[in-house]
Amino acid sequence: MRQADGANAYSHPLMMQNEGIQALRSTRAKLEAEYQEKLLTFKPGYPLMLQIKRQIGEIDKQLEAEVKLIKSSVTATYQAAVDKESMLKEQVDLLSQEVLTAQGRNTDLTLLEREVETNRQLYDALLQRYKEIGITSNVDSNNVSMVDTALAPGAPFTPNV
Repeated sequence: MRQADGANAYSHPLMMQNEGIQALRSTRAKLEAEYQEKLLTFKPGYPLMLQIKRQIGEIDKQLEAEVKLIKSSVTATYQAAVDKESMLKEQVDLLSQEVLTAQGRNTDLTLLEREVETNRQLYDALLQRYKEIGITSNVDSNNVSMVDTALAPGAPFTPNV
């Protein structure tokens, strides 16, 4: 677009490929060559020379119109590309947000899975301990054991008279 807006717009690839512009440029070149050829014979104010100069001016106007048309086409194409780029940027931003949200949910899910696994291990350990206690309670074991047999006292302990 900048190249088409520049001073040397005729060198733009779209201008070089346009058949209408090429035909106008070749016609202008022929008229310019004819003008230079007749300039050897006639003065610039001669009616035939003025007619050729008007034809060259008319072709220049047509070339300007064609160039403006192509420039507006290039500008419209550029603007469409800019609009599409901004639309795609919005979609990328939206998808990035969705990815970040999904990653956050995935992190939360991972933390919850770890917590569930830890709680499951604690529950299994407590269940195992409960079973062990249940098994040992069925056995009639006592924490008290007899060390010596007791003897009956010979006299009362109290009152000490």
